[in-house]
Amino acid sequence: MNPTITTLKQAPPTADQGAAPAAVEDGYEAVTGLDKETVALKRSYEAEVEAKVASDYSHIVWAYGILWSLFCGFAVALLVRGARQQRDLRALRRELDARGAQPVDRP
Repeated sequence: MNPTITTLKQAPPTADQGAAPAAVEDGYEAVTGLDKETVALKRSYEAEVEAKVASDYSHIVWAYGILWSLFCGFAVALLVRGARQQRDLRALRRELDARGAQPVDRP
């Protein structure tokens, strides 16, 4: 984190305030050392960043969903193709047996 940028929780104490007050029971601290306009501006920036991060998370979820559906579709296509090849191989063995050729080793 850039040390010159203050956050709402870590505002530097002003000369008349001394040290920052102790944390409240629920873990939140009072904003000290900043005027109301600066606090409002920082909170609006934080809200904007939070919305962007949430948007990025949804893009990641969509990307993983699309990739998994592509992989599953590919697996199904391979299973169908393998079943079709097995069916064709059985038909070929039956045809060779019907012609009187030597029986083909079956697995």
